[in-house]
Amino acid sequence: MAKILFGIVAVIACFYLADSLRCNRCTVSLFGVCLNPIDMTCSTNTSVCYTSRATFSNVSSFSGFSRQGCTESSVCPANTTITNSSTIGPSFFPLSYAIISQCCSTDKCNPVSITAAAPANAMSLSVALSAAALAAFWGSHM
Repeated sequence: MAKILFGIVAVIACFYLADSLRCNRCTVSLFGVCLNPIDMTCSTNTSVCYTSRATFSNVSSFSGFSRQGCTESSVCPANTTITNSSTIGPSFFPLSYAIISQCCSTDKCNPVSITAAAPANAMSLSVALSAAALAAFWGSHM
């Protein structure tokens, strides 16, 4: 009897694992390098993988921040790219940024990409502080 029960549980587990979407997860990436890459299995109510990247048009040498993971298709439909742009900061030093989200629906379709880091002297202190403020703002709204 125990063998039959174990077999049933094993078959159910195989179906569960076969139906679950697998995505790359990265809660914070800086200079194109994911600081905590994780291979994750999405929950049953999430059906797409996403990669969201915040870039700054004022700072071309800075590759921005990015996040990856699982989300619902109502938030970001599969095979789409969503762009939200805005400007923050005082009028004498505006900082234009864009958040670009790409979504897909196959296993690990959101690859962790590592780009070349920006040179240390390419970012001024004010740009670094503005970028940190945006990252804090973005992190509290995702």
